[in-house]
Amino acid sequence: MAEVRRINSFGVRSWLETIAKISREVALEFVECPPPIIDQCNMVRGFLGHGSVVSFYAMMVCEACDEEIDQLFATASCATHGGALPPTPCPRCGRAMEIDDIEEQYLSFLRAGP
Repeated sequence: MAEVRRINSFGVRSWLETIAKISREVALEFVECPPPIIDQCNMVRGFLGHGSVVSFYAMMVCEACDEEIDQLFATASCATHGGALPPTPCPRCGRAMEIDDIEEQYLSFLRAGP
């Protein structure tokens, strides 16, 4: 899903109609979900159907040098860090980066079940 840059209301409606038709016998795993998809996961109940996010991007910023990157995270690595993002060193200065969002809200999709 890495190439998704935005999704509008028509796209969300079409997505929900399509995802609802997929049999529960089919394992759904979503990889490389960009922020617009994570936003929808957090706002729209059932956006993933019975699937789960395996990996996702989060916009990270370095307050020390103003570097910004889209960092890929494995969902499993968040679980091993108590439901939080693992540390991300800045590629420019090496200092710790922070998510450019409210972390608890951005990661709320991790606590929601399918």
